[in-house]
Amino acid sequence: MTALHWSGSFFAPRPGSFPPVDRLPLSTVAALLSILISIGLSACSTVPPRSSVQEAQAARDDLSAAAETWRLEVIDSRTTAEEAGADGLFPNLYTSVQAEFNASMDAEEGGGFEAAIAGYQGCVSLYGTLARLADAYRLRDELAAEDPSVRENPDWLAAGGELEAGIGAFLNDDRLSSDSAEEALAIYMRLQKAPRSP
Repeated sequence: MTALHWSGSFFAPRPGSFPPVDRLPLSTVAALLSILISIGLSACSTVPPRSSVQEAQAARDDLSAAAETWRLEVIDSRTTAEEAGADGLFPNLYTSVQAEFNASMDAEEGGGFEAAIAGYQGCVSLYGTLARLADAYRLRDELAAEDPSVRENPDWLAAGGELEAGIGAFLNDDRLSSDSAEEALAIYMRLQKAPRSP
């Protein structure tokens, strides 16, 4: 009986068993290319490009820097309001703005930079309005102390109405409050420059 000899070449394809690619039917080549492209696209879709990750981190860093800048703006505005005496004249209003400031700082600390920035911008406006209200109050008191008869001037009453409107609208409509404070301050300044009673 003839012995059988097994070798690794037993399973090796014989030369010429597979036709060259250029001899395959076009439909087969197209199918293979389609499969390869699908595999490549699938792999790409599961791994975000490094540039996208870097862009996202850069955008987050920009928001963080902007939040810090606005936080410092709030501190400057608060200092101006305090120098005008707003914290003593309007303690409830001042406390409400400080609560907004604290909430915005909490948002920044938690990574909510966009919410923090919006809150800081609002606080800058509110502290600015408080400063103008305080300036108007201070000027009103100075005018009354220098010339009590100024209280009889119709403009005095108009300024007082604007001032009260500014205080009343502060918590609900900062724009109206700010405009009223500006108008009251402008009237008091005109009265300050007007001729005094002999």
